[in-house]
Amino acid sequence: MASNETILSIYLDNRPRFLNLAARIVGSRSKAEDIVQDAFVNVSQAVGSGTVIISPLSYFTQIIRRLALDHIKSGKVRFEETRTEQILAALSTDYRTPEDSSVSRSQLVVIAAVLDQLPHRTRVAFEMQRFGGYKLREIAMTLDISIGRTAQLITDAFKECKAALDEQAVSTEKDRTP
Repeated sequence: MASNETILSIYLDNRPRFLNLAARIVGSRSKAEDIVQDAFVNVSQAVGSGTVIISPLSYFTQIIRRLALDHIKSGKVRFEETRTEQILAALSTDYRTPEDSSVSRSQLVVIAAVLDQLPHRTRVAFEMQRFGGYKLREIAMTLDISIGRTAQLITDAFKECKAALDEQAVSTEKDRTP
C-alpha cells in the first residue's frame, strides 16, 4: 500500500521517464509536462481518498498513458471542430465587405436552424459552452448529467453544425459554377 511520501518519491525518481513516455505519445514536451503533473495530482488524490495502490510505478504509468491518449483523442475532436469554431467566432466580428456580412448571416441562419432541431439538452449544453462560456463541470451540474455525457452532447451539436455548414458550402459552390 502506497503512502503520500511513497507517491512523491516515485514521482520525483521517475519524472524523466514519465515525461518521455507522455512526450512519445502526445509529441510535445510541454503537453507531456502537463500530463505528468495531472497524473501526479490524480494519484495523490486517489491515495488521499483511501484507494489502495499496490504498484505505484505501474499505476503512474497507466494514468500517464491514459491521460496522454485522452489528450490525443480530444485533439482530433478539436481539429474537426476548428472550421465550425472559426465560423462561430467570425459571426461576432465586424465585416469589411457586404459579401462577408451576407455570408456570415447565411451561416448564422444555418446554425440557428440546426440548433432549433437539436434535442433540448444538446442545445442547452452547446449554447452554455459556446455562448455562455460555461465549463463542462458547470454544464453537467446544471443538466444533472455526467461530464462525459456533457462533452458528448456538445460534440454532437458541433458535428451537426459542421455537417450543415459543409452542406451549405457545397450547395453554394454548385450555385457559383456555370
